[in-house]
Amino acid sequence: MSFTHSRSALDIKLEIYEVEALIDWHHENQYRSADRAEYQEAANSKQRSDELEGQLKAHRDAFSLTSG
Repeated sequence: MSFTHSRSALDIKLEIYEVEALIDWHHENQYRSADRAEYQEAANSKQRSDELEGQLKAHRDAFSLTSG
C-alpha cells in the first residue's frame, strides 16, 4: 500500500487514551468507507489502525519491562 504518514501518533506524545481513540476512529472509518465502496480509504484506515495497535503494544511492552 502506498499509504504513509510523516510521523507516528506515539512520536508526537499523545496520551494512551488518545491513541486508543484514534485506533477506534480508524476502525470505524474502515467500515464506513467499505460500506461506501471506498476500498482504498478502507484499506488505508485498516493499515493505520494496525500500525497504531502495534506501536501501542510495543510501548506497553517496553513500559512493563521498565516498571516490572
